[in-house]
Amino acid sequence: MDFTVERNVFLEGVQRTLSVVGKSNLAILNHLLLTAEEGKIRITATDREIGLVADYPAVVESTGSVVVNARKLYEMVREGEGSQVVVKKRENNRIDVVCGAVVYRLPGIDEEQFPAVPLEEGDTFSLDCALMAEMIRKTYTTIGVDELRPYLCGAFLHTLDGRIRMVSTDGSRLSLVEKRTEKELKIKGIILPRRAVAEIRRFVEGREGSVDVGVRERTCFFRDERNFLRVHLIHAEYPDYERVIPVEEGMKIFLKRDIISSSLKRMNVVSSETFTGVVLNVAGGKLKLNSTNPDVGEADEEMEIDYGGKDFSITYNVRYLIDAIEGVDDEEIVFEIREGSGPGVISGKEDRSYRAIIMPLRE
Repeated sequence: MDFTVERNVFLEGVQRTLSVVGKSNLAILNHLLLTAEEGKIRITATDREIGLVADYPAVVESTGSVVVNARKLYEMVREGEGSQVVVKKRENNRIDVVCGAVVYRLPGIDEEQFPAVPLEEGDTFSLDCALMAEMIRKTYTTIGVDELRPYLCGAFLHTLDGRIRMVSTDGSRLSLVEKRTEKELKIKGIILPRRAVAEIRRFVEGREGSVDVGVRERTCFFRDERNFLRVHLIHAEYPDYERVIPVEEGMKIFLKRDIISSSLKRMNVVSSETFTGVVLNVAGGKLKLNSTNPDVGEADEEMEIDYGGKDFSITYNVRYLIDAIEGVDDEEIVFEIREGSGPGVISGKEDRSYRAIIMPLRE
């Protein structure tokens, strides 16, 4: 194996694997598979739950494969010199990594020891990259992390009547984004694990056009001309989330997104893991916010609002409110509040395709 590749291209390719490798106690999964083929190199990484395969242009003098430590290869290329990198395989799976005047020698492992990442074929559908990236951005923060409830540790993706919907919940809050699609998509319902969702976001974010998506019984894959991402799905039944979506309207407050977001961030300054609440007090056409933490201090702020209903006071997790508002793209938000233990709903005033549902804190 002997090839020459642009250093910035090689660095990007190796760096992309770092979010996949090193998540297991198995040493081999800290490595990547480097393959030289005619006119290109292929970099493969996997932790058995996520598999990433990507091709990059290169001048290949001789073909071959080797398995090397991903982190060390990345550091070598990052700290190297020059605009190109030359990689040559030597005896006993050792490789030379030549970056300008710097020559690194890195021990390798035989490719037969590396877990296979099947490049699945079969029926696929086309999914717009910007659409997928938007749905992930608006639902990622509410994906659960409680491993005792694995069905909540992922985002639920499904289609219905020309629309595609992504939902996530951690049990205390829920995010839902629904978009119409020009193409007829059919996804009965899959749960994408939290880490897989993060990888999919890296895969689609910033790209124009679409990617091909395929769904199997326990896996899902995304691919374009030179990239392939394969993820295992959470094999469980997602809870009936529609039961927690309020049907009847609550008391509606209309707020400027940037103003209320900045105010809540100021309230968050005095919060901690123990004290997360912010009290919303509505009276006389004004909204008063208060956050009190005996260990840190207290914050108060007041603003005029568009509201003509009755006075009320309610407490929410301030971080949850901030996350919810960040998912709104409109300049003005609608905050729909219910008395007692009823859920609050945040959405855009004009665009209702995104909704965030938050349960109040008990006072």
